[in-house]
Amino acid sequence: MKNLVKPLWLITCLIVTASMILLMSDRGQRIGNSSKKTACPSIAVMQISSTTLLESHVAGIIDRLYKMGFRSPDGKNIRLYNPQGDFSTANAMARELANGMPAIVKACDQKGVPIIAEDIVLMGTETIILSADNLTVTGFSVIQKISSGTRIPVFVTEIELIKKGADGGVGDSYYEWGKQTGRMAVRILAGVPPSELPIEPTQYQRTVEPESKKASYRTDPLKLRIVLYSETEFAERCRDGLIDGIKRAGYQEGKDYNLIMYNAQGDMSTLSSIMTTVKSDNVDLLMVVSTPTLQAAIRQAGEDTKIVFTGVGDGVRAGAGKSEMDHLPNVTGISTRSPFDGMARIISETIPETRRVGTLFTPGEINSVLYKDWFKEALDKRGIELIAVPVSSSADVAQGAAELVGKNIQVVAQVVDNLTRPGFALIARKAMEKNLPVYVFDSDQMKHGGTICLARDYYDAGLEAAEKAVRILQGENPKAIPFNNTQSEKLIINPELAERYGLVLSDELKKKADIYIPK
Repeated sequence: MKNLVKPLWLITCLIVTASMILLMSDRGQRIGNSSKKTACPSIAVMQISSTTLLESHVAGIIDRLYKMGFRSPDGKNIRLYNPQGDFSTANAMARELANGMPAIVKACDQKGVPIIAEDIVLMGTETIILSADNLTVTGFSVIQKISSGTRIPVFVTEIELIKKGADGGVGDSYYEWGKQTGRMAVRILAGVPPSELPIEPTQYQRTVEPESKKASYRTDPLKLRIVLYSETEFAERCRDGLIDGIKRAGYQEGKDYNLIMYNAQGDMSTLSSIMTTVKSDNVDLLMVVSTPTLQAAIRQAGEDTKIVFTGVGDGVRAGAGKSEMDHLPNVTGISTRSPFDGMARIISETIPETRRVGTLFTPGEINSVLYKDWFKEALDKRGIELIAVPVSSSADVAQGAAELVGKNIQVVAQVVDNLTRPGFALIARKAMEKNLPVYVFDSDQMKHGGTICLARDYYDAGLEAAEKAVRILQGENPKAIPFNNTQSEKLIINPELAERYGLVLSDELKKKADIYIPK
């Protein structure tokens, strides 16, 4: 196997090394002349020989450079080098590219050539599997002739050989692999040092079923799904962050992936049906927003479905694992636990006499219960009591809000959950009737009567989750990617309401805050 891998590794080294040498030798000039900003820098691509595998790879590199604006209309800024399998020539080309630097490519040891086809047949072999390398690609016609005469099927990891008589196979798409290499080259052209770029596995694969010599040949885009529990601003911002994050990584919808989005509109039976559909689609990645959606995905999407979550208060408490490191092997994501300690501090600073803070919570929602408990812990540290009134349906919100504001509280600070979000305007109105300021953990609620908001930025949380999604699409195992809480945070103040309620706003607080002006 080592003999088979060695030539392919050498090919890759030649392509990448030669390209990087030229890019780095030109980097100082590009940086030094940034004011002149050359649109199409000089780029070199080296391939070891003329094989279908390498031609496809190089085509992918050039296409990606062209689409990112690094190929001139006439294409002359990209130089192609091909020593046609001669390693002494390859060394000379590498020296030329390096402008005198010693060549780093050594000629391949040609000893240890694989056993000839005839010997394999004599051993009683029932199936031949060929790994992709220059020797087997070049000599495939001989291999195929011998195998066909003995009716021994041949399966390959270089799908192009199907056209030359192989019976079937599974292998990388070298064109897409080339595009992936091109994306890395673009990042270097933008100034990222090669040492900071990780070695990426290819995430594209082509499959040809072993039906016959007439088997079909295809390249499939990745199948991605996003599922929301309800149509709220926070969920939509998480969704937008996920989509933009994947696009920023260089993936093109319709070409690199196909995306279908679902929204359960707050209905659990609809959510269950969606997950059944997702499971039957055998998707490459499922991205979910909110705790109910994550829990449904874990129960129904199947153990083989890779899942990335965001907009979830606590992935562990939602049932996705024992800890942020020890979790279900097919799940990872970004939690969006509200900044409770920060909110407790702001309340005590802006209304120093506060002794009792009120909130509504939903016992049937795990996020709501957790948020209530965590907020209570944060307030307890400052000697402030949390008065929490339970509500179990939308019809309970009006009565619960009226009950809450009558409990001798100084502040309403509403924790985030799926039930109280739609009824927040009513909660704020009841608080205003009692001349109580309302502190919120959701920026959207500033439109409906919030006085001060300290919230996670759900769009940024979506971007953070997208980074994990991209890592999975590039071949990483979700099991090895820990959960994280989003680091994003925003502070918003309504100055009109802050003045109305006599809040104490320090200069430091004002500097940090965005100002909300009602329309």
